[in-house]
Amino acid sequence: MTKAKSHNPGSKKVKSNNPGIKAGNEKTLQSPVKKELFDSIEPFFDKYLSTFFWISFILAVIFGYLLFDMRISLTGDDSGYIIRASRFIHHLDYPTYQGPLYPIVLAPFVWLFGIKLIPLKIISFLFILGFLYFFYRTFRKRISSFLLSSVLILISLNAYILYYASQTYSEAFYMMIQALLLMTFIKYFVDGDNRGILKENYKKNLIVGLLIVLMGLTRSVGFASLAVIMIFLILTGQWRQLLYIFLSFVLFFGFFQLIKMLIGGGSGFQFEGQGNGLLLKDYYKPQEGYEDFSGFVNRLFENSNIYLSRQFFLMIGLRPDDVSENISFLTLITYVLYVPAVFFTFRKNKYLLFSALYGGIFCITTFLIIQTSWGQGRLIVPYLPFIILSIFTTVYYLFKHPQLKNIQFFVLLIPVILIFSSLSRISDKVKVTKNINNKYYGLTPDWVNYGKMSEWAGKNLPKDSMIACRKPSISYIYANGREFYGITILPTWPGNDLLNYKNEAITELLFDYSGISKMSNIDRYMLSPYLKAFISNDSSFYYMFNVPKSSENEFK
Repeated sequence: MTKAKSHNPGSKKVKSNNPGIKAGNEKTLQSPVKKELFDSIEPFFDKYLSTFFWISFILAVIFGYLLFDMRISLTGDDSGYIIRASRFIHHLDYPTYQGPLYPIVLAPFVWLFGIKLIPLKIISFLFILGFLYFFYRTFRKRISSFLLSSVLILISLNAYILYYASQTYSEAFYMMIQALLLMTFIKYFVDGDNRGILKENYKKNLIVGLLIVLMGLTRSVGFASLAVIMIFLILTGQWRQLLYIFLSFVLFFGFFQLIKMLIGGGSGFQFEGQGNGLLLKDYYKPQEGYEDFSGFVNRLFENSNIYLSRQFFLMIGLRPDDVSENISFLTLITYVLYVPAVFFTFRKNKYLLFSALYGGIFCITTFLIIQTSWGQGRLIVPYLPFIILSIFTTVYYLFKHPQLKNIQFFVLLIPVILIFSSLSRISDKVKVTKNINNKYYGLTPDWVNYGKMSEWAGKNLPKDSMIACRKPSISYIYANGREFYGITILPTWPGNDLLNYKNEAITELLFDYSGISKMSNIDRYMLSPYLKAFISNDSSFYYMFNVPKSSENEFK
């Protein structure tokens, strides 16, 4: 009988030359299958991943130095953190407005260096480098080295991230705490199986709970990290760990509230006053009332347009710096490229799944709670690396589809294009920054004079005199720590109109200077929109506020 030949054209029978195999034994060898491009380049990036990290780290150091800005900004927020740090270290005045943790962390450095901008800004530089390092540690050997290398290089060349390496805003510190939380949670609760008993995992739960609290104490929106972690644990069926981490969070948050009360910070939550303001239709016009459901939906759409179609594309260098137009199509494209990352990674890569959930939930939370009139890019800068990584993830897995894998080369062009656009943007910024040779550079004459007047007043006016101005936080910096009283609005009323003004829905409140000075910063800030007049005679000076009756008990 004749032996049938193989019908598989891709295989052939060969005799083994290995003497350890008996004669007559045969092996079937398959013809090699051509690798797709992504699989071919991955070993190269695996081998040189640490090299790409150090390249990104060195680039961040170089461009962070070239972009280093010695000036204080005119917004007043960055100087506000320094003021709160100084008051905390010198008077134990608990920071009540915005997140308290960053001023508390900054306080020892203010005590050591004084109101010196450059040393305080260098600390932010170190925080940004810390973020880059912990971001790398979080995802190395867990996701595609090609994806991670691309994002690391883009972070190190991003002018908007590096801007906060020379500012005293809280963004740099927040980003480092954020990276620490992700690295810790992924190590303890994404790697392996952590369904053990509490005795085996209590330290892990406590560390993650503490880092969640630190996130929220830096920026109130940071508390959303608890929601991200709980959603991930639900999706992965880690119900017991969900309970333990929640209890750990409650424990540390309660401990913080106790410490806060003991040092005179009050018993209220840090986001209570600011949160009430965010619920208003207009933060600066509380008389218009609170937002309704349709208003929040409108916020989500408007802020998505502002931060995705404008700020995001500006930050990655694909739209000019002076752009003011929102393009709904770009917003739609961003969502279309972002959302599938969650579905692609659900069973393929749990680390990328967690990253996509993290960036997405934080962006949606931000878009819902902030006022559409603000439009500040700093509100999404901490999540920019996760937006980029998730969009790359969608494209990466989409082009692994059999019908698209033959054109994977085009995907490699995306990071190349973004690297060149980032280089172009950062080089423009460097050209401006290199000309800065003093703290007044680039300011208009009125702001130069304002700074010099603040400086002069701090040096020459008696220490017990009260100086009022429009931007007290900026004057504080120029005057090297001299306190100023802020007058943000100055309405004028004819005397008869003021005396005859009546409104049943309004309560008139009068405070003298001592009453105002005893208020917390947040109460003064929340009360300021209701200021109607200053009333004075030969011996007394009063502030008159017209407060809605529904709110009067908050200020009595």
